[in-house]
Amino acid sequence: MRNPIMIACFGCLVATSAAAGPKRDPPMQLEVGFNTRHFAAAEAGDDVAFRSADPEMDAALGEGTAMTASLRFTGNAHHNTFFGVEAETGKLVGVDTSNIAGAYGVAGIRHDLGRLRIGAELVAGRRWVRYRLIGKEDDSLMIAEPRVRGDIWLSQHWTFGGAVGATIGDRSVWMAGVYFGLHAFPFDRRPRD
Repeated sequence: MRNPIMIACFGCLVATSAAAGPKRDPPMQLEVGFNTRHFAAAEAGDDVAFRSADPEMDAALGEGTAMTASLRFTGNAHHNTFFGVEAETGKLVGVDTSNIAGAYGVAGIRHDLGRLRIGAELVAGRRWVRYRLIGKEDDSLMIAEPRVRGDIWLSQHWTFGGAVGATIGDRSVWMAGVYFGLHAFPFDRRPRD
């Protein structure tokens, strides 16, 4: 016996697709960037640093800085909104045995001011931080990170920009980054059919 809810959902999907008419690809953007992150101490008054060699110290509680690279893919939606995915990888500064990885979903809004484009976005997903190469992950968190972004068109298909943001949660993590963007359509405007 077929599930009536599934049949109804499939019917709605088919009807919506037929009403939308022929599909047109939305403007897409691929970005490669470099970020710096500052992790505040996990507990108030704790001045432990990631780079300390003290074996008694729990590195997961300390503060420190990380350098990461990011790759993101976004597509424009309606009314200057965009959605996409982002991956991030890197390591803590001064801790050769560390690594950081992140997988996020991206949603935001942006506005063009001539050749300048400004925007705000929310990035949410999972971040892993490992302080030692051998051993368990010391920190694996679901995160939400609001960011403010700005970029400038270098040519019809290339942008250069920057972003700043902060992770929402028990532990304060500030970030700043720069990136290059490659756009599918000139100035993100689809050619007329």
